[in-house]
Amino acid sequence: MAFQYDSRKLTAGDIFLCLPGGESYVEDARRRGAIEIRRVTRAEMACLASEVYGHPSKTLTVLGVTGTNGKTTTVTLLGQILFKAGFKPVVSGTLTGNLTTPESLDLQQQMAVALTQGATHFVMEVSSHGIAQERVAAIQFAGKGLTNMTQDHLDFHQTIEAYRATKLGFMREYPGWSVLPEDYRSITLPSGFPLLGDFNRQNAQLAKAMALRTGLKASVIDAALKDAQAPKGRFEPVDTQGLGFTVVVDYAHAPDGIQQVLQTARQVMVEQKMNGRLWIMFGCGGDRDRSKRPIMGGLAAQLADCVVVTSDNPRTEDPDTIIQEILVGIPENRRAKGDDRGSKVEVIVDRREAICFVVNRAQVGDFVVVAGKGHEDYQIVGAQKIHFDDCEEVKKALQERVKRNLPL
Repeated sequence: MAFQYDSRKLTAGDIFLCLPGGESYVEDARRRGAIEIRRVTRAEMACLASEVYGHPSKTLTVLGVTGTNGKTTTVTLLGQILFKAGFKPVVSGTLTGNLTTPESLDLQQQMAVALTQGATHFVMEVSSHGIAQERVAAIQFAGKGLTNMTQDHLDFHQTIEAYRATKLGFMREYPGWSVLPEDYRSITLPSGFPLLGDFNRQNAQLAKAMALRTGLKASVIDAALKDAQAPKGRFEPVDTQGLGFTVVVDYAHAPDGIQQVLQTARQVMVEQKMNGRLWIMFGCGGDRDRSKRPIMGGLAAQLADCVVVTSDNPRTEDPDTIIQEILVGIPENRRAKGDDRGSKVEVIVDRREAICFVVNRAQVGDFVVVAGKGHEDYQIVGAQKIHFDDCEEVKKALQERVKRNLPL
């Protein structure tokens, strides 16, 4: 016998946990052999899950990181620090599952499995959805960290005030110590910290601050940070095979993310004396917060020399409609078709074609940011989820360019 909140996972003899709004799945659960239908709130499911799996968060050191941007990098760095210090951390988040913060039943199971495998720490991303839907209720956090708070997920939270209240509520009301931005911005990082950009330095500062709160010595933390590796799809460089320009793939999919990644790229260009143009290729997800689309368009046009607007995950929305809403934020004088070097804003709906375009137009000294999908290896078009990996597509386009020997 097992508890299931998803009727599709249920087998004969299981108990179906019917969450609010899940009444339409009760009959399916019965057909699959549920021996009991138990109607529960999300908080009740969280408490039940903790009990069923033996309250694993009371044994593990659970560290939660929330915020708009930087959660994945911060938990990755914190995991690397703990590992180098001799512990056995498990990291949970965007890169390990379909949800940044899984449902409570899945989370408690993950922690219980981690314990059986000898884990000492459970380092997890805590999304605003996860907080609002009480997926992290009943977890005994040892500590919590906040990266930043800027606009995102207003399709779910409706207002920025509600979004902020959700994040701050987690920091103030859940168990464990809290580390806020004002607590870690003055922390010193070791010389030679390898990740580029101010935003990565801020992520590392938070990771170090949280590691210090767990009792680790600064010297141990700094030694680990000197060997730090960025997670996949976070300002990830792609080998341009000696073509003389730079390409990075990044998950930036909100206004603050676009701003930070472009400011970082410009900073790198200055530091490395790259005198070319800064490109960005991006889109916006369908069936998500529409208000951020023109903001992202405006930031891209303001901070980059060359902008290519394309599709992200359009889902059930018309890709052309999404793009038009992005273009609203871009000044008219930037929207005209550019010269043969692509100096104006280009619109290329097909994401693969857009990647080929930026790779083929880039010149020596240019810096190209392919933004929005990062680690994702799929694209959602309508109800279809098709394989699509930005890094793979960039590499293919680069190989084709080398074959055709396009001039620089």
